[in-house]
Order: sequence, then C-alpha cells, then structure tokens
Amino acid sequence: DGLGVGAGGTNDSHPYLDKVELLEMESGRWTDLAALTHARRSCAATATSNHQIVVAGGAGQQCSALTTVELYDSREGSWRAGPSLNLGRRGFGLVHVDVSWTLSILGYTINFIIN
Repeated sequence: DGLGVGAGGTNDSHPYLDKVELLEMESGRWTDLAALTHARRSCAATATSNHQIVVAGGAGQQCSALTTVELYDSREGSWRAGPSLNLGRRGFGLVHVDVSWTLSILGYTINFIIN
C-alpha cells in the first residue's frame, strides 16, 4: 500500500521514545500516530497489508532486550498488546510477508547475535 513506519528510537534529549510516525510513500508525508504503550529504541516495525502496524522488541528503560509486541489498530487509533517474542531482541528487522505471516530477522540481546 506504499506505507512506511518509524517507531521508537532515541534523540539528543530522550534516550527512549514512544513516538510513531507513518509515511505515505506517494505523498512523501509523515503522520504522527498514537504513542506506543512502552517507550523503546532499537525496535523493529512494519506496516501490514491489513492496515495494522507491528512494533516488536527493542531496548527498554533498563537497556534490556524486550519481548513485548504492540499492534496498532488504524480504525481505533490505538495500540494493543500482541503476542510476545519468544526471545527478547533488539537491532533486528521485521518483514511482512502476507496477512498471516510477519517474520523476525536476526537481532541481538545484550551479549550475542540471534539468527
């Protein structure tokens, strides 16, 4: 559908962000969405074909790798908890394949790389 998503992260004044923005590729315009329930950085995010956004893992306030997943419902304009990752990870990617599959690719915890 020509959508991109930016979620969480860090900046000069905030070590963990709860901010989420949606990019409409055709217009080149970013739109603010509701804040994440849990601020995080080094997380993964993807937009799905059924107009949901998935944000997973990352590093939380204690710098630990998170297992939490949040799902954005575009009709409600709010986030809800999704199924947790089996292993906390950060610095990884999510790829949306079709309506029933979103894949997690690589990542790391504090001490080792996951694949």
